[in-house]
Amino acid sequence: MSESRSPRGRRSSSDDRERLRAIEEVLRDQARREQLRGAAYRWSRTSLRARVAVGVVVLAAFLTWLIPVPGLEPDIPFPMPPEEEEAGLRLATYGQAQQVEAFRLNRGRLPDVLRETGEPLPGMSYQRMDARTYRLSGVTERVSVSWISSDSIDSLLRDSARRVRGFAP
Repeated sequence: MSESRSPRGRRSSSDDRERLRAIEEVLRDQARREQLRGAAYRWSRTSLRARVAVGVVVLAAFLTWLIPVPGLEPDIPFPMPPEEEEAGLRLATYGQAQQVEAFRLNRGRLPDVLRETGEPLPGMSYQRMDARTYRLSGVTERVSVSWISSDSIDSLLRDSARRVRGFAP
């Protein structure tokens, strides 16, 4: 009796080759994906030359910020001459003295601190010397004015109103 093989039970060599080729293709695809995945998550290393260049630029910026370079500093003139600045400070001291005197009239006493009279003008300081006398001092970058309440108000103002620009008597 001869055995005959049915087409279903018989393996062909072409099926084996196709299967092997499909497995090889899957393995190649997995290897390619693994390489791509490794390249995508790998930290890129900058060259030594690039790191040195960045360090030099950062150091130069830091030194330029700390040490003024001659010729790069702006030459900005002060906004007003010292005489006008002193005149303005004297007028501000006069205005502050008016606030202190108004406080004295309303409350019957001198304020303990200047802030009791309202918001003090910038650069102004107040010192209560006794129950009737106080000192007002005004200071800017270049000028300072000091006035004691026992002095006349004319000594404070002098010719300040005429020196301030734009003042028309």
